[in-house]
Amino acid sequence: MIKRLLLLFICISFHAAAAPEWKLVWSDEFDRDGAPDPAKWGYEVGYIRNGEAQYYTKGNGRGNHMQVPDASTAFHVYAVEWTKEKMRFFVDEKCYFECANDGSGVDSWPFDKPEYLILNLAIGGGWGGQKGIDGKIFPQRMVVDYVRVFGEK
Repeated sequence: MIKRLLLLFICISFHAAAAPEWKLVWSDEFDRDGAPDPAKWGYEVGYIRNGEAQYYTKGNGRGNHMQVPDASTAFHVYAVEWTKEKMRFFVDEKCYFECANDGSGVDSWPFDKPEYLILNLAIGGGWGGQKGIDGKIFPQRMVVDYVRVFGEK
């Protein structure tokens, strides 16, 4: 059985693009053994919603992809710059996708309301389990060094 170790650096920033300086708004440095700090994180365990492998969309999905050849063997910084006008997505400071607010409303731009961060192992790829999930790939684990949220000073 092959086990893969997914190593992630997570750095999420919500800020105004023109802001010259940043302040740390929230962080978890994951500097303790065991599960993440329950005072900072909530949990879903197993199949919470309906016991099936899931893949849901409203048909308004946009995105891009980039290859990170050593994603399962090295740490990387994954970042989001989030403003009222657009969201920009980065891996190791390289922007691979930008999504602009087209001004047409919440069906196209639902990001003006409070959001929350989900860290998970997405198993099943683009098929979302429709073609089955090979149980031999388990167990898996995700290792996160830190999560930091910055805001405009």
